[in-house]
Amino acid sequence: MKILILGSNDVAYTLAQVLSKMDHAITVVDNKVDQIKHIDRELDVKGIIGYPTYPFVLDKADCATTDILIAVLDQDEANMVACQIAHSLFNVPLKIARIKNHHYLNQKKLYGNQDLPIDVFISPEIVLSKQITSLINFPGVEEIRFFDSAYIILIKITPTSAWVGQTARALEQAHQCIISHTFSNEKWQQITPKYKVNIGDEILLSAKRGNISKILASAGIDSPNIKHIMIGGLGHNGTNLIRSIQHEYNIKAIEKDIHQCKRSASEFDDLTILHGKISDRQLLEEEGISRVDFYCALTDDESENILSSLIAKKSGCKKVLCLLKNTSYSDCISDHVDHILLSKIAVINAILTEIHKGRSIDAVKSIRGGEITLFKMKITEHFKYLNKPIKSIPFPNTTNLLGIIRKEDFYTDKDLIVSQDDFMIFSTIQIIDIQNMDNLFKFA
Repeated sequence: MKILILGSNDVAYTLAQVLSKMDHAITVVDNKVDQIKHIDRELDVKGIIGYPTYPFVLDKADCATTDILIAVLDQDEANMVACQIAHSLFNVPLKIARIKNHHYLNQKKLYGNQDLPIDVFISPEIVLSKQITSLINFPGVEEIRFFDSAYIILIKITPTSAWVGQTARALEQAHQCIISHTFSNEKWQQITPKYKVNIGDEILLSAKRGNISKILASAGIDSPNIKHIMIGGLGHNGTNLIRSIQHEYNIKAIEKDIHQCKRSASEFDDLTILHGKISDRQLLEEEGISRVDFYCALTDDESENILSSLIAKKSGCKKVLCLLKNTSYSDCISDHVDHILLSKIAVINAILTEIHKGRSIDAVKSIRGGEITLFKMKITEHFKYLNKPIKSIPFPNTTNLLGIIRKEDFYTDKDLIVSQDDFMIFSTIQIIDIQNMDNLFKFA
């Protein structure tokens, strides 16, 4: 497919990098000269310098023959205008826009071919709030993703864990789960049934939601009871999270912008709001950071997030989450905080889902900043292996089955017979497997 990406920020760069590896023809447009030159030099894509909302620039980028336009510019308004121009002047079939501000997202009457012709909205803040809520609900996991009733978690094996020395097959049988990958010796590897769990392994496994707490307890992973939460930053990320959890926890929030403090105070009746910088050690200590169960640093300033997260953890906060934009920073603090979220990954996962969504691929997500890709595929009446055992399907060697969703329930039995309208969940360390699997499911 021909895909036109508007923007040259970190999200645009990573998106172009991923999509070009999947043999799509990618063009990236922005007026930031140095960034476009870097993209053009480093990636197998075409870079064009110019204002992405100018019609003659889009014409130069062959917008008229583009299959998909992806607008990930920093301003919501620019993304909206770009989609309008792509529709009105170039008739682009699929237009995807990143929209941050919930005031735009809530106005459904604005959108449609007769109004603002945006086909797909990507709101990273909403996706991130769901991920954070899951981590709060299951604080013992390293990472967690879910597809309906299927939960995929990443856990770390401690020296006292009862899982040490046990085989993957024994653990799968005992806990009704599937163990697909482990991260050890600085690399990911696929799990075989005879693999024995080692101290320090990070293990990726799938199970139904009701089994997660039992699995964590069996593995000896501490899951503290979460009651008191502190949120650093009341921007889009912080306020979206509060909307999701405000009735279940005692919440305090810190925000340096006094106007944002007042806006949030008018929206949230029971929220304690503190005016100040989230990296102010004295403020954090005075407000009892040592007694907080879960701290989330969610501002747009990475340095503030990193510093406040380190202060919170050192002060005795049970669980600390830090939001980052730059992947390179995650390695610097990963050993000092409990959770790191990369905002760009949420956007990229959502866009990949929309690009590949069709007859077979239903959703795409990732673990550890994209090192592991998870995807959900639908079984149609045309699937060659319909009504046959799962084991008979020739999956790529680098793809692991995580289970089947059938009529809203999740099964990890690898001996199941494939039925129409089932959904299969997979994991892989090779993102090209998404395209290979799509071909298998479409044409098998």
